[in-house]
Amino acid sequence: MRHLLRLQRTACLVFPALLACSVPKEAGFPEVAQSVAARGGERVRWLRGETTDEAIAAEIAHLLANPLTAARAVQIALFNNRALQATFEQLGVAQAELIQAGMLENPSIGVDAGLAVLGGAAVKISGDLGFDFVSLFSMAARVRIAEADFDATKLRVAADAVEFIGEVKKAFYRFQAAQQRAVVDAAISEAAQGSYETALALHEAGNVSDLQLAHEQDLYERVRVEVMESQGAVVATREAINRLLGLWGPSAGRWRVEESLPAVPAEEVSLEKLESLAIAQRLDLAAAQQRTLALAHSFGMARDWGWLAGGEAGASVEREIDGELLVGPRLELQLPLFDQGQAKSAKALAELRQSQNLVSALAVGIRSEVRERRAELLAYRHKAEHYRTVVIPLRERIVKLTQEEYNFMLIGVFELLQKKQEEQAAYHEYLDLVRDYWLTRVGLETTVGGRLTAAPANPANPSPASPSPSETPRAPQ
Repeated sequence: MRHLLRLQRTACLVFPALLACSVPKEAGFPEVAQSVAARGGERVRWLRGETTDEAIAAEIAHLLANPLTAARAVQIALFNNRALQATFEQLGVAQAELIQAGMLENPSIGVDAGLAVLGGAAVKISGDLGFDFVSLFSMAARVRIAEADFDATKLRVAADAVEFIGEVKKAFYRFQAAQQRAVVDAAISEAAQGSYETALALHEAGNVSDLQLAHEQDLYERVRVEVMESQGAVVATREAINRLLGLWGPSAGRWRVEESLPAVPAEEVSLEKLESLAIAQRLDLAAAQQRTLALAHSFGMARDWGWLAGGEAGASVEREIDGELLVGPRLELQLPLFDQGQAKSAKALAELRQSQNLVSALAVGIRSEVRERRAELLAYRHKAEHYRTVVIPLRERIVKLTQEEYNFMLIGVFELLQKKQEEQAAYHEYLDLVRDYWLTRVGLETTVGGRLTAAPANPANPSPASPSPSETPRAPQ
């Protein structure tokens, strides 16, 4: 059955006009959807005004009704992003070019009439019918080229979809980090405000100089600016997600996400496995290889048929003035005296070699990029783990010991407030490291060409949930 379907497809491609074959609507999209799903499990849809579009709209509404995760955001974007839908239309263009390559050239017809100037009103009529037989000979070669280009287009479109998935994930993690950072900044601002209010009270009591009060106010005002910036980052990163998800109107303001970034996985995939995985599943590499195949077919066509620029075969009819009818064959052929296709063949060969070198360069670059991204990922991982296990516990211990000294009136209130601010700053820095880890991990996924092997996640929260300072001490009465 499969062979019969392939035979029917081939026949429709080679003789679409004769067999009255319609242009298929799918245009290779099932293969694109399968390639994307195999690399990440996501579903893609091509919206073409069909009844299934209503079901997709209902599914998007259902996904937006729940707290967004990275996976849900990706799924909505794959369904609803119009720029991605525009990318899918490249499939229709490539399919149309493939069908056009298999179509016969339209025959040409010409009619001449001549009126006798002397000797009466006799009319001489002649006509001819011609068909470009060179295009018929080269049809099989053109179809092979168009098929290779069509396969390359499917791979490029799938590669664009995989890269788009990475963009959505990065935008999601940036928003999560911005939202969580705003919470941390609010806590830091609260501590700075308490420090300033304490200094103000001590200044009114005459225990703090004007200079020290100005220093505390300067710190508080700088922290307030950081809070404004973090709130602006939340708005900006949220709108970036809205653009990628294709949301507007009420739906753009209703969705919500969990505040905490996901935990850093317990293990990482080995470098050797990542390199081989990238070479095996990078769709842009496969598209470049398929493009090289199309250029190889183009070179073969230029080499074999380049000397035959054009020719027509057909019949001619001529009616003489005396009424005699002459019918005979007609042949028109360009003589390859000057242009024998040498330049076309040389150009095709140069393009083929160029493509082969670019494929090799891309493969080398992919391997290098995998190593670079994984090294960067490990660096962020180690720094984040160092903050989680060393720096943050140390800052918390310092605050605890400082609190004890303050309770015994061994130090002043400003020293305690400063240590609390340093503790909050450690949460801030740790959050940035976790964010950068996930952004780098998504970049590594894109470099590999698909989702990395899942590893068990660390159950620990990557940063304290809504870290808030201890009760701000007041000035002694």
